[in-house]
Amino acid sequence: MKRLTLILLLISTLVNAQEPSHIKDDAYKHYTAGFIVGGVSDAIMYDITGSKFWSFVSGNLAAAGVGILKESLDPVFSARDLRNTILGSLTVTFTIRIIIGKAKHKKHFTIEQLVEAGY
Repeated sequence: MKRLTLILLLISTLVNAQEPSHIKDDAYKHYTAGFIVGGVSDAIMYDITGSKFWSFVSGNLAAAGVGILKESLDPVFSARDLRNTILGSLTVTFTIRIIIGKAKHKKHFTIEQLVEAGY
């Protein structure tokens, strides 16, 4: 719950940030989308596995996957938009790593337990 509160707090600071005149509005949207997707998938994977490494990897891969899917649907593929999406994801996942620090997660599930639980 603390992690979700932190993610929502960080998202609210992104939404209320003032826009510099030299950055396009589209860049903010891609950055925010990467931030949200990366943060949520990182938090979910960490709660399931307790692994900092796999939650970091899954958060960034989820955001990159969403970014690639979105850009493949656009008329013109924009590497700059994809970069902004991945940067948003990296920002939140590195921030979570710093905040977690050396904290140990007590939940460790096996694949069998996840299947039994319906995941």
